[in-house]
Amino acid sequence: EPIDYLIGQNLTNNNGNPLHFDYQNEDSMLNFFRTITVSTPDLNASYHRWRVKFSYVQLTNTLNRNLKISYAAAPQSILTKVNNVWVSRSIPDNIGNVQNIFVSNRGSSGVVISLDIVTSTGEYRIINQYNIRFTIRPRDAGSNVYTYFAKNTDTSYLGPSTNASVLNSGFFAIEYAADEVTFYGGGNGHGVGMSQYGAYGLATQGKNYEEILNTYYSNVDFTDI
Repeated sequence: EPIDYLIGQNLTNNNGNPLHFDYQNEDSMLNFFRTITVSTPDLNASYHRWRVKFSYVQLTNTLNRNLKISYAAAPQSILTKVNNVWVSRSIPDNIGNVQNIFVSNRGSSGVVISLDIVTSTGEYRIINQYNIRFTIRPRDAGSNVYTYFAKNTDTSYLGPSTNASVLNSGFFAIEYAADEVTFYGGGNGHGVGMSQYGAYGLATQGKNYEEILNTYYSNVDFTDI
């Protein structure tokens, strides 16, 4: 359920105009994440935008390793499709070969809420961006996975870093090719509350603490304690 003071806001603009996206349209989200050079408060954030590519073999490897671990930690958030119904069920030792992966639910802020995986033996759903990030781990793909990144003043990606421990955030969209998928994303971390880079950037613009906190937290009052 929405929490009044944690309402996601789009602080991204291009030439003074807000850079909008439709969170219910994956093409719109992909276009948003593939746009690198924009104006945001997040001054010098290294992972303003990031890109990481997996082959389907690499996805199979990391999911075979980590889906069971995620299920053990959060069984109500790792579901299996049985007779067209999503249920919490133990994950088999081998989930089969990954054939497709797609966003099945996304919040209005743009963060992925659930991700579905279709394999040669079944269908699985990962709920919660934390579980998604810690299940699709580049380091467990069986071969090198490269993450490229960019600041909001860059015109192209830099890097890469190799075999990151987790996906940088749950703020991403997916592009498909014949035998691979590319995650285009933004930010680094859980994506809730105040951006540390953003707070710094707003302070350099002369914003005071009340203005900075009101940027990131809605419907709050300040009390002298």
